[in-house]
Amino acid sequence: MNPSAGGLHILAAKAGDTVNALETVDSQAQRELAKGNKIVAGINADSFDMDYGSNRGILIQNGSILTSQPYSAYTTDQPAFFVDRQNGAHIGPLRVGGEIQIGSGYKAETDLVNRNHFWGPAGYKSPVNSTRLYTAALMADHRMVHGTGAPPAEQAYALIQLRDYDGNLHVGSTYKGQVVLTYASAGFTFPKDCVVYAGYGTKAAQVKALTAGMDVTLTYHLYTGGYTQNPDGTLKDRGTQADDVVTAVNSFQLLARGGALNHAVVDSVGTDKRARTVIGITGAGIVHIVTVSEPGPKFSASEGATMKDIANYMLTSLNCRDVVNMDGGGSTDMIVRNAGDGRLKTVNYPTEGKPRKVSDSLLIASDRALPGSRSYLSDTTADMTVDGPYTFKITSGSKPSFAMGTPGIFSVRLVKRQGSDYFYQVTPTGAPGQQAGVYVNGGPRLLVLTVGGSAETAVVSDTTAPFTVRQGGQYQFKLTSALRPQLVAGSPSFSVSFAKREGSRWYFKVRAVGRPGQGCGFYINRAAKPVAVGSIK
Repeated sequence: MNPSAGGLHILAAKAGDTVNALETVDSQAQRELAKGNKIVAGINADSFDMDYGSNRGILIQNGSILTSQPYSAYTTDQPAFFVDRQNGAHIGPLRVGGEIQIGSGYKAETDLVNRNHFWGPAGYKSPVNSTRLYTAALMADHRMVHGTGAPPAEQAYALIQLRDYDGNLHVGSTYKGQVVLTYASAGFTFPKDCVVYAGYGTKAAQVKALTAGMDVTLTYHLYTGGYTQNPDGTLKDRGTQADDVVTAVNSFQLLARGGALNHAVVDSVGTDKRARTVIGITGAGIVHIVTVSEPGPKFSASEGATMKDIANYMLTSLNCRDVVNMDGGGSTDMIVRNAGDGRLKTVNYPTEGKPRKVSDSLLIASDRALPGSRSYLSDTTADMTVDGPYTFKITSGSKPSFAMGTPGIFSVRLVKRQGSDYFYQVTPTGAPGQQAGVYVNGGPRLLVLTVGGSAETAVVSDTTAPFTVRQGGQYQFKLTSALRPQLVAGSPSFSVSFAKREGSRWYFKVRAVGRPGQGCGFYINRAAKPVAVGSIK
């Protein structure tokens, strides 16, 4: 494709729109289709942690940073494929560089974004003694957790609420806000309008000294080209600023540069014949994307390729000058929409007989109308039985309609929206065994819901988002349930008392009895996860 010719554009997708998640390339494409992106082709992208789903290198989506490089030198050893605002495609180093100022006395470089691993592919060689920034996209449930490897015992976290922040860390934007809470260990949840600034090892004491109410200024840029590094790993010279990059995925290896093989790689790495996914760019800016299949349960017509085989093919047959290898083997996957067809199809032969769930993908979208495209994506598609409230995540370019086919069996309410994701909660109100179909955007039935045997224990809270209460002040929960529910605070910073009952509605008052900056989660009927999180100001 010629990305600068118009009519097509390249974008990066992430499984579940979440850092720690896995999804097939087709499922990631369907998610983007539901957002209004008219996907016509795609491939798997970066290598990843197979347990948690975190991609190994940098990932830029629509000019926003989802993940940074794991450490600075990684950008030289494993360059990225990236596209700028002028639709020019490039292969080369790309790194995140951030600066944060908190209060009048704390200023630091912070280059690691959503790197919650300390070992393995996703945390490969990440510095232990470091500061890191996390966004709510780290986990689907917005929890501050760690992946593979144990972090240092010395940890500190500052929860920072930013103004004019939509949950996306836009490249080149300066954000201002305040520290609202501090934590000494992970495991807490945080809302979409907040980020977490963490310090580990020798960096923990500085973060531990931060207090609620401190003003914060935060800026992140992208850099390409060469750089120099200080002994502690911070950057002395970051290279050339590249804030016009809108899409980037990391490669696994550089196979060729300037029309010549990278012998340091192809002579010693990938010398076995395997399935491959590669991207090449010609001197004229044309992008070639190629997959090679290897023998599998449903295919035996190709024996695969070595990295040198495929690199030579890209140089000699397709006239590419720069070539990168993406994740291969069982992760190799290419989807294509044939002309006039309303469906995306897998056109390679997956090694395992079916596409593997991967971390991220590189997709090609068209400006033209597509035949037969579904107007939404649901995270739940199979018939199911529910005993209590259940939440559907519907991804759609505009607010979808969500309806039950049979009234009186389930209640439905929109509980929140996050970008293109709309969360609809259904609660059983009928008798056990009754059924109702779910219909989205007036289309065919999505699935059938059945009321479970213990539906009478369902509890619906009017509060699910984080809230703040002044010291000594009160906040009221309204819980709807057939039976009296139990509401408890996760720490002594809040007291809880029953206020009154109105039919199936139960009212509880919570009082902020702790100090400013303290907070906790609130739990219904000994649930494992809090229904909401409160803090004291």
